[in-house]
Amino acid sequence: MTRRNNNAQIRKNVNKEEKIFTIDTVLFLFLVASICVSLITWQSYRINRTDIAISNLESELKEVQMLNDSLEGKLLAKRDLKEVQKIATKKYGMIKPSSSSFVAVDVTDKTDSISSTKSASAQNTEDESAFSKLFSNFVSN
Repeated sequence: MTRRNNNAQIRKNVNKEEKIFTIDTVLFLFLVASICVSLITWQSYRINRTDIAISNLESELKEVQMLNDSLEGKLLAKRDLKEVQKIATKKYGMIKPSSSSFVAVDVTDKTDSISSTKSASAQNTEDESAFSKLFSNFVSN
């Protein structure tokens, strides 16, 4: 009987060694699979969070571009000389000069008489300068 017990004992030992999926192996594989699933889930979360941030930035960019376009349109409207002239005549009471307009100048000093004898083109240049100043004040407001 001892021989049978020994044979049975040897068979049990051989069967244990031949088993591929022991409890330790199964637990190790389960641990590795759990870690892999956790990493994939974490990466998916990060990708989704980044996509949301990109969407928010794109919508903010569109809003800023629309505001920029609006401001450019307003700036172009203020730079239009016809619009400037219209506002200057209506709001500030500017009157268009005519060919029969005269300005009386009191000449009491020689330096004043020299300056009063300026040519018409020099006076137009001064008028344009005044108009340019009005325009620059208008645009800055």
